[in-house]
Order: sequence, then C-alpha cells, then structure tokens
Amino acid sequence: MQQNYPNPFNPSTIISYKLKRQGDVILRIHDIVGRQISELVNTRQNAGTYEATFSATNIPSGVYSYSLHVDGDLVASRRMAVVK
Repeated sequence: MQQNYPNPFNPSTIISYKLKRQGDVILRIHDIVGRQISELVNTRQNAGTYEATFSATNIPSGVYSYSLHVDGDLVASRRMAVVK
C-alpha cells in the first residue's frame, strides 16, 4: 500500500494499493484513538492495482490512520493528516 496523496489534505485524498492475489479486502479509516471513522472497501477483489478516495468533509482536522486487510490479515497501515 502506498502513502495517500496528497498528504496532508483537504477535503479528499486518494489511497492506492496493489493486490498480488485475489482476496477479501477491507480498507478502513480510524481516528487517533482507534475508533473506526469509515470503511472505504469491503469486497472481494482480483489481483491488480486499486484506488480509493477518502473525503474528510465531515471530520475535524487531525491525524488519522488507514489500514488494509486482505483475507483477515493486516497487510499495511499508514497515517494521514487532515488540515482544514
């Protein structure tokens, strides 16, 4: 999974990731204390490159994290900053 772009951002950012094989994919956004803010992806996907857009119009400025899970395993986690 790549770092989101742009970062910091307002009002939206793109999260790109690449799957080496088919799997059940979940991409979630969490606030700094770990509460889930959004679930951008929750579906089975084939191997390939994907992008998900996250809109921060309804959340305050701050640092958030996003995590990618494939078949129940954590693949990667990154941080991003919302600046309003």
